[in-house]
Amino acid sequence: MKILMVNASYGGVSGSGRAVKLLSEELLARGLKIDLFTDKTVGRLNIPKLKSISFTVLAKLREKRNYDIIHVHSPKFSEAVEKHSNNILTIHGDFLTEFQLSYGSLMSNLFDRWFSRERGKFRAITCVSPYWSKLRGWKYIPNGLDLEKIKEIPPSDERFVLFVGRKDRIKGYELFEEAAKETGYPYKMLGVHERAPWRQVISYMKSAHCLVLPTLQEGMPYSILEAFASGCPVIATDLPPLRSFGEGAVHFLKERNVECVKTAIEEVVEDETLRKSLRKRGLQKAREYDIRKVADQYISVYEKAMANS
Repeated sequence: MKILMVNASYGGVSGSGRAVKLLSEELLARGLKIDLFTDKTVGRLNIPKLKSISFTVLAKLREKRNYDIIHVHSPKFSEAVEKHSNNILTIHGDFLTEFQLSYGSLMSNLFDRWFSRERGKFRAITCVSPYWSKLRGWKYIPNGLDLEKIKEIPPSDERFVLFVGRKDRIKGYELFEEAAKETGYPYKMLGVHERAPWRQVISYMKSAHCLVLPTLQEGMPYSILEAFASGCPVIATDLPPLRSFGEGAVHFLKERNVECVKTAIEEVVEDETLRKSLRKRGLQKAREYDIRKVADQYISVYEKAMANS
């Protein structure tokens, strides 16, 4: 089986980039042939508003014949492929809701109508979020974790409250910073104040008091899954998508405001019983997302698409 994966990012701390790297490596280890269209192999303009568009245009111009499966990892890049019986699309969350939060209802409705036409290009649409997959009618396949690699990374020698995410109001980074300052605990903001390679992020998670994600919208963020696998207690906004996979393993905020974030941080840091419970349940949850199990599900989708072509 020869597969082409299309996604601008590959590896790093990007959610879709992590997913593509882990999946492609696992499939390669099983003897499948994998080609990658990423910003490194295809290129793109390093201009904020043009990064995705330029990558899509350049990917569209590349030769894509002789693949059994073309697997696109974002609706943003669906224009890069022609209609093909074996195209697969993976949606990393719910792009329609995030688009509405970022650009308003009018642009979101226009994007929704555009995607309604584009979805005809794909044999199957999968989604990493159990909540959004059920709501939108997409097949649920979770993000995967390399549990063995995470296990071998030692913790750092620092203790702090941790935020991991991009500098975007949707992620709630300003809310986190204000609350963390009020607690008086040391804190780190990866993706905002500093950047770190993936192994360092995991090392920080293993030594952190907790990971805090006061987000407005999510699918299945890698920051939470990797915190589970690292034994790092998680605090997050009480959102249906996060409850759909994090129930029992996440300390959910009562409300999304500075006082509630501050209180939740203090509860987790000061209550050893709560902290141990979150850590234990998170580690148990992480086993559900072993990349080998995830790869099995994608191979099943690929084989079904090929059988029906």
